[in-house]
Amino acid sequence: MENLPTDEEIKMITSENLRNKLRKLKEATVMNDSEVDWAGFLQMSLMRLGKIEASFLLDTRKHFERMDFDGSGKLDQFEMWVGLKFQQFDVDNSGTLDISEFVAFANSLEFLSTAAKKGKNV
Repeated sequence: MENLPTDEEIKMITSENLRNKLRKLKEATVMNDSEVDWAGFLQMSLMRLGKIEASFLLDTRKHFERMDFDGSGKLDQFEMWVGLKFQQFDVDNSGTLDISEFVAFANSLEFLSTAAKKGKNV
């Protein structure tokens, strides 16, 4: 299995569009010792078929990394819960919570805290 092109090899490609796609592919795909795992193979196959763009993969990877608080490369239950809660309350999809979104989020935590004190499953 061949490695992805080096940065120097990418610079030699004459098509700017292709250079940009290869750069994004390199950023979005994790390669391990010249081997591609199932996730990497699926990503490259979907890109080749035109089903997804490299920018989507890159954005998804960045989102995952923001949710992966401990940097383990995996999301535990807490990280997943916080990430999903954040998405639920970031109604304008800005990547941040404005004051009204934060208040709604804080209120939901109070509800959860109250339910936990009463011994209810939420």
